[in-house]
Amino acid sequence: MRKQVAASCRKKRAEMKNLSALIITFLLLMTHVPQAMAAPAKASISTEEAGRGRVRVACPLEDTKVKVLVEKGGSKYFYTMADEEEALPLQLGSGDYKVTVYENIADNRYRAVLSQSISVAMDDDREAFLQSIQSIEWDDDMEAILQARLLTEDLGTDEEKVAAIHQFIVENFSYDRSKVGTLSPNYLPDVERTYSERKGICYDYASLLAAMVRSAGIPAKLVKGYTPNAIGYHAWNEVYLNDQWVTLDAAYDSQMDDLDGEYAMIKDSNLYQKVYEY
Repeated sequence: MRKQVAASCRKKRAEMKNLSALIITFLLLMTHVPQAMAAPAKASISTEEAGRGRVRVACPLEDTKVKVLVEKGGSKYFYTMADEEEALPLQLGSGDYKVTVYENIADNRYRAVLSQSISVAMDDDREAFLQSIQSIEWDDDMEAILQARLLTEDLGTDEEKVAAIHQFIVENFSYDRSKVGTLSPNYLPDVERTYSERKGICYDYASLLAAMVRSAGIPAKLVKGYTPNAIGYHAWNEVYLNDQWVTLDAAYDSQMDDLDGEYAMIKDSNLYQKVYEY
């Protein structure tokens, strides 16, 4: 049964190879950016919400690709600006960060236009996993969030609330096989679109579940990496329950549900190899 489910992800192989090549190319190019930065192209970095675990970056795109590097210690996260202002996570906990904005100058070449060091102090590092950010963008007026409120309003424990949201997604959404292999490397989930269409790929499932769970006041991560439950690059969630992070994979469970297969909400975390978390 697991092989049948995993087979649905085979089309992602070519996409992820292209994505990996793009990331590697970009990383190599970034290592050759001169130390002297160009004049800021009206870019700005707001740290007012750093204590809550996110930073806001603004830069007029004007048909120019803009990327942002958020780094702490040896960890680096690259983001492509999809809008002129983005909320990006400071998910690596309290400490010293560096945020650098790059603009495309030709082909895959970029130049740094603005850089800022940030000293972040959060009362609780889990605060970062409650925010609306680029890949998990939500607000209280969204239909998905209103649905989460209906599902959880009469429930007492966080585990009951997460279970209600997980069950709703698993039973009411379908894996969109037609979408696999057609997306750009910079694809971002849209919570409202996924909710209204009732379908998506693993990235969409993970973004939707994280948004709904976060709206209930429960820390939730969107995680990317690898698992034997899927072929190729995969996305799933970690949710903070009973004083620990537990692994959920709604996309896998949704496919198992469609096949009348057995599944458990909480997965064996040893079967999931994390590469990035948001």
